[in-house]
Amino acid sequence: MAGALRCPRDGADARLETTSGPRRRFRLDVCPRCGGAFFDRGEIAKISGDHEMERMIVEYAAGASGLACPRCGREMAIRPVGDITLDVCPSCRGVWVDSGELEAAAGTLRGQVPPMSTSNDMIGLARAAMMAHAAFGPTATLRLLLNPKIKRQVPEDL
Repeated sequence: MAGALRCPRDGADARLETTSGPRRRFRLDVCPRCGGAFFDRGEIAKISGDHEMERMIVEYAAGASGLACPRCGREMAIRPVGDITLDVCPSCRGVWVDSGELEAAAGTLRGQVPPMSTSNDMIGLARAAMMAHAAFGPTATLRLLLNPKIKRQVPEDL
């Protein structure tokens, strides 16, 4: 999608950066100040190779996030994924991720501390590519986190 974006967190002009993901080339709008990134509709599917994963993130978002979508300006909704919360636009179906959120989701999936720093020392194209690869590499486990199996226990005395 065309058009310059402003970061919904700090108002900085995002840079449109192109890189190769684990599946194919993609472009992300990345904030040079905070390291956040905006995934336009379809970009999560391009990176992960899994349209269902993107659908689960977007369609199960609910509740006001307090952020305006950097693409269309409408209010975004929240989507919990493990210990983090993604900001999703129900209108244009874009997803805003703050610095460190995708790494935290990947760490949650793997049951470990994220291997990358969540500070702003690695901003821009390299950070966006590493965020995408870390979060969307293990598609089966991410799908399980987005759509967990629920174990129900029935009391024995019933």
